Amino acid sequence: RAVALALHLSGRQGRLRLYPALRLDLCATAGRTFHALSPRLGLNLALKEGTLHLKGLVGRAFRAPTLGERFFRPGGNPDLKPERGWTVEAGLYAQLRPFVLELTAFQTTLTDQIVWYPGFVAPGLQLWRPINVGRVRTRGLEASLRAEVPLAASLRLQSGLFYTFTRAEDRSNPSTRAYGHQLRYVPPHQLKAFLDVLAGPLTLGLDARRTGRRYLTTDETQALAPFTVLDAHLRLTQSVARTRLSFGLTVENLTDTAYEVVRFYPMPPRHVRVQLRIDLLP
Repeated sequence: RAVALALHLSGRQGRLRLYPALRLDLCATAGRTFHALSPRLGLNLALKEGTLHLKGLVGRAFRAPTLGERFFRPGGNPDLKPERGWTVEAGLYAQLRPFVLELTAFQTTLTDQIVWYPGFVAPGLQLWRPINVGRVRTRGLEASLRAEVPLAASLRLQSGLFYTFTRAEDRSNPSTRAYGHQLRYVPPHQLKAFLDVLAGPLTLGLDARRTGRRYLTTDETQALAPFTVLDAHLRLTQSVARTRLSFGLTVENLTDTAYEVVRFYPMPPRHVRVQLRIDLLP
């Protein structure tokens, strides 16, 4: 049984906006009871309204294990404990037409973080199971740069670049080889980019993503190789009466890259995906 009560407020004083919040969680299962009171405070300071803003957030984190994490068969772990910890963020938002820039630095410290790990069952076969990692400290940086440029009356160019650096360290036990090292399968570096040309109802674009190495061992001695995947897409959207039709054609893994996100699980080679969507308008 689980119940939660949340209260969110917002206020403004001059150029400063504040977003306080408070959440109460109560969970009871198999004779165990968990409760947590999680305060949070967010802020947004307009150095120049609509153009330059400073952002920040500090709060307590709590997450009870889900039904899937506890009882999924095979692999569920009914003995999981809830995650508890604190998170802090600080960032900058800047709009310099046609560009929009966002930078965010973050740190989260969690006790009993729930992490899914693969376990060896047989050659080429793994069984994933969630466990609690005693103490995890995650630090990182997120950066994004977006732009939209009109080229003609009905022709626009949209683009974006997104980078994430994540350092998620096991800080549970200094006497183990895992102490101070990156969690398994968490890539320190991720880079994504897109480029779209919009001509009326037609969109033609490219998407690219670069994922850095993911460590297979807790002491960072073995890792999967980085990979880059490129996708191309074509979309046509047209309104007919009170219906909007959208037809999409996507070539995924355009360069036919051979890669694995998880060991022993090769991802699909070059392939085509066709999508037809029908929306009934009010």
